[in-house]
Amino acid sequence: RPLSYSWYVDGQSVVNESSFIFDGAARSVGEHTVVAHCSNDLGDSDSLSFNIEVLPSNAFTVIPVPDSQLETQDFPYIYDKQMLWIKEMRDNLGVVFVTHEGDVVQFGKEEWQWKNANKSMSVLDGFIRYAIAPGNHDYKAYPKFNKRDTTLFNKYFGPWRFVQYSWWGGSKNVSTSDNTYQYFSESCNDFMIVHLEYCPSDDTLQWANQIVANNSDKKVIVTTHSYMTTDNTRV
Repeated sequence: RPLSYSWYVDGQSVVNESSFIFDGAARSVGEHTVVAHCSNDLGDSDSLSFNIEVLPSNAFTVIPVPDSQLETQDFPYIYDKQMLWIKEMRDNLGVVFVTHEGDVVQFGKEEWQWKNANKSMSVLDGFIRYAIAPGNHDYKAYPKFNKRDTTLFNKYFGPWRFVQYSWWGGSKNVSTSDNTYQYFSESCNDFMIVHLEYCPSDDTLQWANQIVANNSDKKVIVTTHSYMTTDNTRV
């Protein structure tokens, strides 16, 4: 049966067509509610509501990548598509940095999983800044946590992979990426993003505090896989 369509933005009717293009340039900065309404001549109807946020012209995006261990283990093609989407959307979203929050792989001792992760993350190499904070699954001893062995993590994502880029700040240990920092500048602000190991040790926190103190002219973002338990106490 023929269908009738109506579109509303912030409660105001905008068009009675089957499709509608939201023109952000014609809207004020902030969140807008869009409602699509569909009905037929029998009185059946349905509506869909969603929000669209209009960002200021100087907005930029830092994309967090959470635990990818199941992608690297079981669905590497999904990981590939995620990174390809980020690459394709770089200009539209103003993506300036990708920060991986750790648990890159399911089992840190399984090199084939690191090879999958390397293939996916390589999509961003030389195109978008990124760094990784290792999670507990990324240690070779996982599921035990009796040794911070990140041999395979650093075989594929060690400092050697990033030192040629001007945005790379450095690492706590020159041969590992367990604790690192990077730079970027956007919207007339200078930023530093620090990536810390799983459950950062006191020594690592002292190092991070010194790096932050040495860069007091910058706004600081910190990424780590875990630092707090469910009862809000430090691990």
